Amino acid sequence: GGSIALLAVLMLLVNQNVLQQERSVLTCVIAAGISCSAIQALGTFGQLAVEWVEPMGSVVRALSLLSFDLKILQVECVLGSSPITNYAMRHLVPPIGLAVVVGMIALKKVLRDPRIDFWAVTVNTTGALMKVAYMSIVLSSILPLLCYTHPGGKRRSMFSSPSILCYEDDAHVGMVIISVASLSLLALPFFALVAYLTAQYPKWARSSSGNAARKLIMCRFVFFQFTPDGWFYAAVMLARSLLLCLTPVVVGGSGPTQIILMSAMINVFLMVLFHYQPWRVRTANLVDGGLSVLLTLLLSCAAASGV
Repeated sequence: GGSIALLAVLMLLVNQNVLQQERSVLTCVIAAGISCSAIQALGTFGQLAVEWVEPMGSVVRALSLLSFDLKILQVECVLGSSPITNYAMRHLVPPIGLAVVVGMIALKKVLRDPRIDFWAVTVNTTGALMKVAYMSIVLSSILPLLCYTHPGGKRRSMFSSPSILCYEDDAHVGMVIISVASLSLLALPFFALVAYLTAQYPKWARSSSGNAARKLIMCRFVFFQFTPDGWFYAAVMLARSLLLCLTPVVVGGSGPTQIILMSAMINVFLMVLFHYQPWRVRTANLVDGGLSVLLTLLLSCAAASGV
């Protein structure tokens, strides 16, 4: 029930005319989205080869829910304890959420407002939902690719499930297949779509045709939160999310290297933020910058506590 209500609120907010929204409401919506991204980024820190001191260790572990960890929801009694089944089911969470949103929009059109542009509202709402949950989707997809080496260096286990041997157990092979499929069919195509829409924005913005105007309305989830000069920033945010999630995979089990690279990436994107000031409201730029600084400080604390 709570999830349905949350989706309904999201559907309402992202389909409002940004020019008609009160500035305070717009500020709250943007700040909430930025905070959600920062919390998801903090969730990626839990995949680093770092010994987090308390209470940060408990906080980072608790954020495993952001990767759709069904163990936290205690559904093993229904699904069983098969790691492949549980991992496959967590990847059904985003499609099910999107399907629910589409169903809600269809019901609204049939029962309440036949005049709404079904496809425009559907694309905008599902795109906004994907953008909000993007880092969690990527994080869930890369979990089988995160392995650590046993003492002696002969075997490796999954970081998130130490009982599963990497590339030896059949369960891990199946999870890797699901991981690659999720990245190939959902995470990477969505990033490519946003990059394409971003590249098309200048042409659509200059056009006076009704078709171009409809495309801009349909793709508000990419542009509406930003200034005219910051129209590209949604693609930048997704790129940051993707790079932060992939860093532990590319670097491997070297905690210091992971921390250095992630800190450097956060700071590079922070400089982009300060240079372009892309958010439509000034407060949002300050919130985004402040949370980025906080993430960097947390990584510094992890380095200081030992890796």
